[in-house]
Amino acid sequence: FREATIVAMSNMLTANIDSGLTHAIALGYHEDLRTRTSFIEVLTFILKQGAEFNSLADTSLADRYNQLLDLVTMDTGEGEHPIMISLINSVPFDNLDELAEVLVVLFDYKNKLPSFLTEILMTEVVALESGRLDTLFRGNTMACKVL
Repeated sequence: FREATIVAMSNMLTANIDSGLTHAIALGYHEDLRTRTSFIEVLTFILKQGAEFNSLADTSLADRYNQLLDLVTMDTGEGEHPIMISLINSVPFDNLDELAEVLVVLFDYKNKLPSFLTEILMTEVVALESGRLDTLFRGNTMACKVL
């Protein structure tokens, strides 16, 4: 009965290693010595089957990158992107070209490019000195670099 249980648990974990192992890992720290031993046997059986844990690390890393993307492209619901604006204001002038390229790609990837462009371009228009239309989009601002 014990062998069948270990094989069954091993097969279930192997079928969905990403989420299965996340939930089952606590068994390796269980207070009951037999439970911990059984869990080690399950892991040993999985490894003997040739299961790969690379996808677990890749998924975790991808999730972190997606969270970072969500944070950078986050808007307030009113079309404002506070993290993006803070990033633009904190990057040295010499790096604005690279930042502009990255931001366009990020916002395009998240299907938020129109709101990004609207905010960047409106910031340029609002900052314009009255009566100085000849300088609109002619400086070294983020709006010019995005265009």
